[in-house]
Amino acid sequence: LDVQSNEVDAFNKEDSFTLNALAQQLALAIQESITYSAERRQAERTNALIEAARAVVSILDISSLFDEVIDLITDHFGYDRVHIFLRDGDRVIFRGGKGSHTKRWLFENLAYHITDKGFIAWVANQGQLIVSGNVADDERYVKGGGLEDTQSEMTVPIQMGSRTLGVLDIQSPKTDAFSAEDVAHVQALADTGAIALRNAGLIANEMRRRILSEALQEVSTVLASSL
Repeated sequence: LDVQSNEVDAFNKEDSFTLNALAQQLALAIQESITYSAERRQAERTNALIEAARAVVSILDISSLFDEVIDLITDHFGYDRVHIFLRDGDRVIFRGGKGSHTKRWLFENLAYHITDKGFIAWVANQGQLIVSGNVADDERYVKGGGLEDTQSEMTVPIQMGSRTLGVLDIQSPKTDAFSAEDVAHVQALADTGAIALRNAGLIANEMRRRILSEALQEVSTVLASSL
């Protein structure tokens, strides 16, 4: 708090006492505002995790589920460059994201081999996360199409046990964009995605088993009727 005057000796002891008391009140208000903002941010991100957990049990379609996760990250974390890749053998394939560049990626069927250079391929191969506050300092970094101004990148494996099913990637044009809290929450969202993928696999296997069982039953009925 700075108060100036064009007069000599303009402030007496009472003025100093009053201004000091006002400064302390302002400091308290600022601190309370910072605390409130931090608590609100924490609450929003916790809500994102809760909504993602609900989505796992209510949304059976994988594409719809990942769209929901991407929207949650955008809405509650404020990041608008979010990408999900799924691993298929030795390739990792772009399945959805947020940002104007993602339409191009989908059109081009963007995919990487797990031995390619770049954060996404490296994480898909190694199963370990990468958090870089300045990508120019990391030799593993490769610029993505339409993301030439990226400064920070967080790439998190979507894992079930030791098996890497995919990658959740977030980029930012700001340096040091991600906090330790961000990393923990995004990893939790990636873990939720892994559960969804496992559930989808179980459902698909059950559907195949049921179709096969029904086909065998129909064949048995036909054979029995021909005797």
